Amino acid sequence: MNTDNIKFRAWLKKEEKMVDVKSIHLGTRKIMYGYSNGSQNYGSRSCSFEGCKLLSWYPEQDGAGNDVFEGDILYRHVDFRHISPKWVEDNYVVVNMGDAVRMYTVRTVGKDAVYYGTMKDVDVSCYIVVGNIFENKNILTDLGFEVQEVC
Repeated sequence: MNTDNIKFRAWLKKEEKMVDVKSIHLGTRKIMYGYSNGSQNYGSRSCSFEGCKLLSWYPEQDGAGNDVFEGDILYRHVDFRHISPKWVEDNYVVVNMGDAVRMYTVRTVGKDAVYYGTMKDVDVSCYIVVGNIFENKNILTDLGFEVQEVC
């Protein structure tokens, strides 16, 4: 399968490293990814499906023009001070290509909350990618939220 028209990333479980997928080989159940050491590109390596978590590309970009992938943590700051002088929210979404996404809200007024919805409920262009749940789980756990792995 050639990935020219679609994009994938993969979380290499053993190495605990995120890589861009160059190709997917269904027969051998492996992905191919590029590797480098600093500025020098060394070529391609492979990883079995069992050794990685394949992450789909979401076909929209965030508000900063970045590609969005499954497992990414999106963030937006919402200021409701025109309604209430103390009401400000920080909203986080973990991108999931399955049926449901978790939306985490940290509020200055009221209680923090976790909402469930679908990616159709999220205007990705209003958010920016601030990390992913593999490399940056602490973004949400430091706020007191329990983070679940996607699909």
